[in-house]
Amino acid sequence: MNVINILLNLILVCIVGQFATISHEFGHAIPALLFTKDNVKITFGNTVMKSKKIKFNRIFIEIGTFQPFLGTVKWSGDMLSKLKIIICSACGPMTSLLIAISLIYISGGINNNMLKKLISFSAYYHIWQFICTAIPIIYPKWWAGYGGYPSDGYNIISSIKEK
Repeated sequence: MNVINILLNLILVCIVGQFATISHEFGHAIPALLFTKDNVKITFGNTVMKSKKIKFNRIFIEIGTFQPFLGTVKWSGDMLSKLKIIICSACGPMTSLLIAISLIYISGGINNNMLKKLISFSAYYHIWQFICTAIPIIYPKWWAGYGGYPSDGYNIISSIKEK
């Protein structure tokens, strides 16, 4: 029974992680679409080996091998003002935070214990995602898929310091 619980918990983490990554990346993409007339590319998973590409008007979505915690958004930032770049960078973590707050509020009104735990777990995962992306750091090499890259918070601070 414990092995089944462990497997179910791992599957739950992957599902919640994937949805959190999707919402976080769309949090970046939506303001980028509003601020520029250029295309916006959202990438999920590892696209080195093989990927599937989907296009919706100016949004290009590339889906690679399954890595539920890995996503990026690219847009033409040279066309944007410093403030708009900061907004695009901040909207990913802010989306995660807003979803977390909403889920905490929703879980308060739920009587079903299992559903309440599921929604609460998702809320706490979104809070963790907000913290990990809002803190201005260069991710360490061991941080799967992001090692050596700056966090959203780091990008915001860098844009503020830029002259």
